[in-house]
Amino acid sequence: MHSIINYFGRAVGIQFAPDNHIIPILRWGRFNRVKGPGYFWINRLTEETFPPINVGLQVGNFIFTDVLSKDTISFKIHVTILFQFDPDTALPQVLPQIVKLSPEKWQAIVEDFANQGLRRLVANYDAQELSSGVVMSVIERNLTNLLRSQLRILGLMPLKKDSVLIKETIAAEKFQQTMLNAKQQETILQLLSKFGRKDLLELAIRSQFLSGLEDHEGDLTLFSSLSDITTFTPAHLSNQPHQTHSSPESKGNGPSRLPRQISD
Repeated sequence: MHSIINYFGRAVGIQFAPDNHIIPILRWGRFNRVKGPGYFWINRLTEETFPPINVGLQVGNFIFTDVLSKDTISFKIHVTILFQFDPDTALPQVLPQIVKLSPEKWQAIVEDFANQGLRRLVANYDAQELSSGVVMSVIERNLTNLLRSQLRILGLMPLKKDSVLIKETIAAEKFQQTMLNAKQQETILQLLSKFGRKDLLELAIRSQFLSGLEDHEGDLTLFSSLSDITTFTPAHLSNQPHQTHSSPESKGNGPSRLPRQISD
């Protein structure tokens, strides 16, 4: 029955747009309006139609490279964006051009806006903060609001909620190695601080066992959790004399608090 109506209806100007589709209508060769989904009528003498346009859910999977954090660390970020074409929100002067574009062109427009918005949002956070799920959720929510406000006039509307999903955030390899080294150094410093032997910290720095820390002087470790040793300044960086192998026993202060295997 549906096929019969379509066949005979075309002769008198009856048109049909499938579900989740609209059809642009031209009058005298110029864009006039969109109709659908469902049946609608056009004047066969003065009007013609374009092929149907999908206004259902569109899924864009994008990869953005060299996205810089606040401390200029480079990231590669995988993002999925869910959006729809809504002709009612598009500006009248823009709509005739948008309906002529392919879905691939729509995705390219969304990708371009998302690229610029994501870079601006990520630049507000240090690299270490970008490993936080809370921060990622804030960026997703803010990027959604930004895209909805910017793309509205084009009729390309991300969903109101959960339209942006940051699937993967990959830091530069050099930064990953730096964070691994920093974690290892933090573990070593925590172990040494438990025994109260700051002379061992001095020896570790002098032997470059903990490389790069001597440049920080009073802010030795840069880890706030080690508050008991962060104010320690190595003797070779201060004006005070230092006895490298001094110990509590040599000063008459009683036995060392270190286990025997450590003090040896």
